[in-house]
Amino acid sequence: PTTRREKTKKMGPTELVGKVLSNKMMKSVLVAIDRTKKVPKYRTTVKMTTKLMAHDEENECQVGDVVRIRLCRPLSKNKSFTVTDVLQKSKVLHISNAGRGRRGAVRGAQQSGGYHSFASSSTS
Repeated sequence: PTTRREKTKKMGPTELVGKVLSNKMMKSVLVAIDRTKKVPKYRTTVKMTTKLMAHDEENECQVGDVVRIRLCRPLSKNKSFTVTDVLQKSKVLHISNAGRGRRGAVRGAQQSGGYHSFASSSTS
């Protein structure tokens, strides 16, 4: 007689290491997991990337950080991993543009005379 444990499918790894691609969501990050796969027919290796959503409780991850994620219960439709720790911080400087989007830049240009303020000053 086979036991219940033998019937279940083998799960993948419960901990993975990857690079943060996006942190634009609240308490969520998109992590890219890189792996290599051998193609025996052509005797080559192919680099494959898997993108996974992970829960970041403290919103501490920035784009480019190398993080370790762990499998957990499903937190949403696409999110079944949590960030356990940040292994390496990114070297890119992240400047906060609070209150400055594309429209903020346009408003600033309009207040200063517009984009073509030099043209109107040179014709007078």
